[in-house]
Amino acid sequence: AWVRESGGVVNDAATFGADREFRVVDDVAAGSVLFRVPAACLVTEATLRREPAGLAVLRAVEAVSSSLYFPAGDVALAMFLAIERRRRGAFGAFTDTLPDAEGFDALPRRWPEADLDALLRGSPLLALVRRDRD
Repeated sequence: AWVRESGGVVNDAATFGADREFRVVDDVAAGSVLFRVPAACLVTEATLRREPAGLAVLRAVEAVSSSLYFPAGDVALAMFLAIERRRRGAFGAFTDTLPDAEGFDALPRRWPEADLDALLRGSPLLALVRRDRD
């Protein structure tokens, strides 16, 4: 609803599953727009610079950016979204769609070591996951 209310398009034949997967569940004509998100719904670094809370977060993160593992812009976006989720701000409709903390348990970096070895042995992902854990 939020995307549509903001001028975007969500085709009636399209749906999002509980697993956050986009699905087309009915026939659509060739060339039909299935999904279009307007710029007003995007949360970017430019959004942070326009929002008072975002600007405060961005400045705080930039002050410690030399000690961060991840890019400062990514950290600031994550922090801003956490704040928005908590306070139900302008992007509350978006943050409501994000998985809860338990949803991240499916990520390889959260798996037990035995699962990593059993499921990722021989994959370049195994080395990346181990590097990120350290």
